[in-house]
Formats: sequence, C-alpha cells, structure tokens
Amino acid sequence: HRSLHRSRYLLGHDAPEGHDTPGYTRIHWHGREPDRADWGAENRLLAYTLTPARDDVAIHVMLHAGAEGVEVVLPTPPPGGPWLRVIDTSLSSPDDIGSPGNYQAVKDPAYLVAPRSAVVLIGNGPPRSSNERATQTVVVPEALIADLRRHQGGTQ
Repeated sequence: HRSLHRSRYLLGHDAPEGHDTPGYTRIHWHGREPDRADWGAENRLLAYTLTPARDDVAIHVMLHAGAEGVEVVLPTPPPGGPWLRVIDTSLSSPDDIGSPGNYQAVKDPAYLVAPRSAVVLIGNGPPRSSNERATQTVVVPEALIADLRRHQGGTQ
C-alpha cells in the first residue's frame, strides 16, 4: 500500500505542529478502546491507526495473538465513509484478503478480532491508482551531498 512507502513516518501525538505535510503520518496506539493502548505483559492485542496524510487514506491495524477472540471498539472512521476491511486473516480465502474496489464496509462501531489473527482496515478515501505512491520529501544536508561528491570524484 502506498502509505507504507513513506520516507517520513510515524509522528506521535506529541509531535510538533506543522509537520503534517505530505509524506508525514501520525500513529495512534489503541487497545480494546481507541487511544487506550495496553502495554501490559499479559496483553495480546496490538492496535494502531496511521492517520491519513494530505495525499492518502488512513490505515487501522489490529494484531491479536490471544487464544480467545476480542471485541475492539474502532476509532472514528476518517471523513469519507466507514472503515473498509482489506484483510482479516481469520476468514477463509478468498474473503481473507479483499481486492481494490471490492473491500467490505465495516458499519459496526466494534470489530470482533478472532484469535491469532490480523485485521487491516483502510479509510474510504478518494480512489487512486494502485501503483501511485504517497508524496515523499527527502531532505539531504548539504554537507552530505558535498561529501558524496568528493567520494565520486566531483561528478553529479
């Protein structure tokens, strides 16, 4: 997914304002309820949301290693409609992994995550080409460029 091709990534809640430019994504950690991560040793659920950058959609991931299913209250879907289920490894093929344009809408405010499974939901954002990558910006210090030129004999 193009959101996972970012060069700038995973700003926390406490990141400075002004960094939400194309290429940046914030991460929100969750537990059984939004924004209530459980980092305890006995917890077997990891859930997080990668917020949409200006040029992309949100991704919500739930990974559950426990032996019993767990009901997870979903964060509010981003503007544009309900969450769309892309992957649920507990489902039989071909329902376990959806195909673009055929993702299933998740209309309930909670999702039952099966034992030892992974679930990936995406926001219902604008349609894009499957080969399109999210905007990326790379900042290279001038000193590094000069050093690279010296090692390459002054070329480029």
